[in-house]
Amino acid sequence: MEILSWVLLALFAAICIAYVVIKIISFTKLTKEEKKQKVLDLLYSLVVIAETEIKGQGKGAEKLAYVEQLFEAKAPLLYKYLVKYSGYEDLDTLIEEALAAVKASFEKG
Repeated sequence: MEILSWVLLALFAAICIAYVVIKIISFTKLTKEEKKQKVLDLLYSLVVIAETEIKGQGKGAEKLAYVEQLFEAKAPLLYKYLVKYSGYEDLDTLIEEALAAVKASFEKG
């Protein structure tokens, strides 16, 4: 019985590792614009969360700090690496771009 437990654990670990490797490979095959869009999609969601949780005008700095905090806590390591080392604008600029998209979507609705 003990051997079966170890075999199942090894199988589970192998599946997890394969999943992570496949995700990393698929992400690295994306173009620079597709990678940026993935980061912007995540930031868009975080901006919406900040806008719903922090109500009121004149709280932009507080919302920006909250989005940065959420990004650090929730973003996959690959996204953090992409923002930090790939030559994109800094995180604040990407957040502002996501905020503009959120505002544009609210104006449409």
